[in-house]
Amino acid sequence: MRLKTGEEILLDPEDEQRLKALGATWRINTFKRLQRVTRSTRNAQGQGSTQHLTTFLLGPAPPGQVWTHANRDRLDYRRANLRAVPRGEAISEEGRRRIAERSRPSTPHPQEAPSDAHRDPRSS
Repeated sequence: MRLKTGEEILLDPEDEQRLKALGATWRINTFKRLQRVTRSTRNAQGQGSTQHLTTFLLGPAPPGQVWTHANRDRLDYRRANLRAVPRGEAISEEGRRRIAERSRPSTPHPQEAPSDAHRDPRSS
């Protein structure tokens, strides 16, 4: 299925029919380098919110888990590619790299040899 912005998303045929029947506009939403296919919705009180395509297709993820793409292709929404995993396992490869860089101990600076002015005269 092609989005209005031109990107092609992969769906199972029955899900593609559901989306077309709904007639909503889905778009790519990028937040902190993370791309998701979303649509804007309004509740009965007129308050706006965003619905993710995975939630529309599969419902909310189980408590403490999030939906992820098994093949890491964020445009592949076929059900066989979507899985619920614990929130901590869903960190992207880019996120893992950034976390590793932040947690890596900084290289210690070589200490300078003490000068004669600070040397204890009793040690000579």
